[in-house]
Amino acid sequence: MDQGSTLPPRSLSSFLNYALHGSGPMAIPGGIEAVAFMSTPFVNASLDFPDIELIYVASSLASASSESYLRDMGLRQEVYDGYFLPKREETAFYIGTLMNRLKST
Repeated sequence: MDQGSTLPPRSLSSFLNYALHGSGPMAIPGGIEAVAFMSTPFVNASLDFPDIELIYVASSLASASSESYLRDMGLRQEVYDGYFLPKREETAFYIGTLMNRLKST
């Protein structure tokens, strides 16, 4: 594959496609491509409700727009610069994990 497989997030064609047809990459809610729910062995099976949510995002955590997000989440700048920054121009995706129904003690 000679080119990236993701669409440019900000382009005139993406904007026009969304404005005229309500479709394209700007129509994806929050950039999330897909969501999956799973039950781990730790869930109370009688509740019939999954305890893990996976979100699939067609974006890279190394992108410039993700840098401030990761900083807000507590990632130190030197960690970002050492790991994510060198990968900034690479095509990527990530799967985020969310724990549902957390219980504080």
